[in-house]
Formats: sequence, structure tokens, C-alpha cells
Amino acid sequence: MRTSIMSRITAIKGSTPQARGPRWRAAATRASCIALGMLSLDVAAAASTSSTATPRAATNATMKEDFELPAVPVSRTYRLGEVIETRGRRWKVEFGSVDLMNQGNRSHVAAHDGRQLLELSGATAGIVSTAPPTRPGQRYTLTVHYARNRRIGRAITRGTIEVLGAGGKALLRDDIEHDPLKLAFDAYQTYSGVFTADAARVVLRLSSSTNGNFGITVDGITLTPAR
Repeated sequence: MRTSIMSRITAIKGSTPQARGPRWRAAATRASCIALGMLSLDVAAAASTSSTATPRAATNATMKEDFELPAVPVSRTYRLGEVIETRGRRWKVEFGSVDLMNQGNRSHVAAHDGRQLLELSGATAGIVSTAPPTRPGQRYTLTVHYARNRRIGRAITRGTIEVLGAGGKALLRDDIEHDPLKLAFDAYQTYSGVFTADAARVVLRLSSSTNGNFGITVDGITLTPAR
């Protein structure tokens, strides 16, 4: 199509002066407009190709945990020394026990992301930890969403969030609580803390300080480089 148009333009330009009457001028104008239109389309297509070829920015999350794996139909209790293999992450039970739960069959708990969550009190108050990769000297933002098991009743559920660096040095430590007099059991609160990594890996530790088998729940955990 474009070759034909350009041939017509060449043929018109090569015609003799005697042949260049009103019809010649009209034909030349039409052919030039069509050619310019084709050129504009080529430029637009090139720009579009250049734009779509640019890769989208990847997420900069160092860690993202939603506890959707391993899938449990109801719940599963993990005890001291056991490991929870989630989506590419290992959580070790350091003390007591914890419950991996599915909200679909547990009306007294709710997930923040998806359908599953981790309750930090299993048969007893528990502690779990994982070791995400970090870059020494880089500042990170840790975000943890937390709520509680409704069966705790009117008692306040409490827990602790810690990040440990080289030699067990505390890089971040904060206590959290979920008060039934102020919040519904499924009203997830957001904890956010910033620390500077001092090793190629840090230890993220989550613990319950509520005795018994009902306590604080966690879900939707992320670790990202701080801006």
C-alpha cells in the first residue's frame, strides 16, 4: 500500500509541466496527505512499541507473608521446634505453640489477607521467627497487621514484635495489644517500624504474651526497603 502511494507521488512529480493542471495538483495533494498520514502512524507505532517495551517496575518487597500456605481446612497447631513452611518462607516455633488457621471454618478469627492467618497462642503462648534476607546499612520498614481471637472474651491480647541483627542485637522491638473494649476482634491494626540492617539476614520474631490458647493473630506481613 505504501509502495503504491509513493510510486504515485513519484509519477506525479515526474510528469511534464504541461500535464500539471488542476487535476495534477489535486492528486498530488491527496497523495501527500495520505503519505504524511502513514508517516504519522509509523511514528505513533514506534512510540507505542518503545513504551510497551519498557519493563514494569518490580515490587521491592524483601518479604511478603500472608500465611496462605500450607493450606489448612480448619487449623493446625505447631509446637516447639516445628517449622511452618509457607510461600517460600520458614517460620520456626521457638517457644510454646501457635495455630495456623482458616477463617472459613473458624468464626472467631479473621484473616487480613486471603483466608488464613497465624494465631500466636496455640495450646499455650508461642513465639515464631523467620530470617529474611537484608542488605547491611539499608533501612527497612516492617509492617505487621494484627487482631485477636474472639474467644479471648474481654481480655486484652498482647504480643511483641522484634527484629534481631548480628549477634542477636535488637534492631527493633515493640509491644502490641488488641483491646476488645475498643476494637472488634477482626478489626486489624497496623504496626509499622523502621530499622537499619547490619547483616545479610535478620531475625524477625513474633511472640504472644497472653497465656492460654486464645491470643493475638497476625497476617499481611511485609518487609520493604525504607525510602
